[in-house]
Amino acid sequence: MRQFSSSAAQFTSYWMRIFARAGIDAGEAKASLNCFLSSVLGRRRALEIQAHPDSAIPILPSHLNKLNHYCRRRAQRLPVQYILGKWSFHGIALKMCPPVFIPRPETEGLVDIVLSHINRSENDVRHVLDIGCGTGAICLGLASCTSKILLETLLIRSGGGGEKFYLVE
Repeated sequence: MRQFSSSAAQFTSYWMRIFARAGIDAGEAKASLNCFLSSVLGRRRALEIQAHPDSAIPILPSHLNKLNHYCRRRAQRLPVQYILGKWSFHGIALKMCPPVFIPRPETEGLVDIVLSHINRSENDVRHVLDIGCGTGAICLGLASCTSKILLETLLIRSGGGGEKFYLVE
């Protein structure tokens, strides 16, 4: 794949075509580009580019290198979350890498449901067991929103021992 010039419009147009050829639908491709632009250029700059998609807003060569690297990996169908190495879940930045499953929006909804139940409870402390915790997204989301729970997580990973971590304030 070639490297191309430094305008945001050209960058976006080029990678939208490449993503389409890779079988990534337009909505997902646009969302991927927005995530990459936000990560590399910052949220304010990315929003400016989104607001004026046909403008000649320049992108610095150093930023282009990183953006192109991200986009090449995305064109190989690697998830955005693994490419960026992190993802926000319930206001918490989670480290993301294979083989850990990427938390879905529905999982944030599950955390909200559990929090609602805990907050309605008359008990002072609830015990929560998260089996197969993966990234720890559920327990971290819960722990960040309430002190009315005692959390325990269990993850069995083939070929390795385990570690015990304590969440402290």
